[in-house]
Amino acid sequence: MEYFFDLNKKTKDESLIAITAYSLLFHFLLVLAIALLKPHPPEFISIKVSTNSIQLSTNKTQSNKQSIQKQQDKKIPKEEIVKSNTAKRSIQKEIPTEKTTPSTSAKDIPNPTPEGQSANPSKEFYSAESTVDKTAQCTLPEINLTEDATNAGIKSGNVIIEVQINSQGKVTNATLIKGTGYKIDQVALNAAKELSCRPARRDQESVGVIKRINWVIVQ
Repeated sequence: MEYFFDLNKKTKDESLIAITAYSLLFHFLLVLAIALLKPHPPEFISIKVSTNSIQLSTNKTQSNKQSIQKQQDKKIPKEEIVKSNTAKRSIQKEIPTEKTTPSTSAKDIPNPTPEGQSANPSKEFYSAESTVDKTAQCTLPEINLTEDATNAGIKSGNVIIEVQINSQGKVTNATLIKGTGYKIDQVALNAAKELSCRPARRDQESVGVIKRINWVIVQ
């Protein structure tokens, strides 16, 4: 009788263990089935990454388009500038440059010489009076005061004239250095142009000389 109870107890324990094992297996399979059948949640991170990548790609395409447009915009004015420069150069080449030719009339017409002054075609060199051995000797005519000087109460005057005398003794130029301020100055200047002189000499040769004449004018 005791053996029967022990055997019955063993069978109960084994059945309890078996039931527990089956229950655990069932629950495990149930959880596994639920896990397999349950839909997975959306992967928001991957979606965000993908959208960011798409935005980046679109931004890159937009930046590429903008850079291409900028390059095209930059190229257009350069081409226009090059065209305008080439157009200017072509215009400059087409327009002939007017060469200024010196007028022959100015060369053909000799410089007028004052009355009583001889031309100097040989361009004779005139030395200072202090550098010659013997200066030119001129015969000075007497000059009287003019009427306007007399009416102004002038009783005497002093006129200094610088003359250029060539190697032939002719006066080629006369310049008034100091005068009275009346018509007598012009009278003395005209008389100086008509002077007859002996030429100055240096080393036994006739030379041109610049001489100052102090003309004393009396009433």
